[in-house]
Amino acid sequence: MVVLLPRCGRGSKTVEWLVRRLKPKRLASELKAMPSASLRVRFSKFSVETTLDNELISTLKKMRMRKPFSSTVDLTNFAPDGGLLVSGAIHKALIQVDEGVQTAAATASVLKGICPVRPEKTLKGNRSFVFYIKDNESNSILSMGVYRGP
Repeated sequence: MVVLLPRCGRGSKTVEWLVRRLKPKRLASELKAMPSASLRVRFSKFSVETTLDNELISTLKKMRMRKPFSSTVDLTNFAPDGGLLVSGAIHKALIQVDEGVQTAAATASVLKGICPVRPEKTLKGNRSFVFYIKDNESNSILSMGVYRGP
C-alpha cells in the first residue's frame, strides 16, 4: 500500500491537488524513485467501498477491450452450445483498515527485537490522503482511492 499524505500547515497542498497532478506516467516515475522505508503507520479505522457497473464497459472499451462485448466474440470455452454474450461488467472494491493491520504491525515489532534498534518514524493518517495498492512484482496499481479523513 502506498499512501500519499499531503503536508500540513501554511501553503500545503490538498488531496485534490495531488490527484490532479499525479497522472499515470508521473505516478510510475515517482513510485520508482521513492526510497523504501520502514514506518509505523497509524490510521483510524476506515472502510472505502465502491462499485463500478455501467461506466466500466465504456472504460474497458476505451482501453481497447472491445471484443468481449461484441456479438462476434467466441465464448465456446465457457458455453460449448454458444449463445453466450457479455452484456455487462461490474467491479466492486472494498478497502478496510482495522485491528488486523495493527496486529500485523505488532508481530513485526517483535521480529525487530533481534535487529539493531533504529529510530522509528511514524506516519499519521489523521487527515485526507490518497492511497494505492500495488503489486510489487509487476509494479501494477491494483486499486486506488482517496480517504477523506476523520
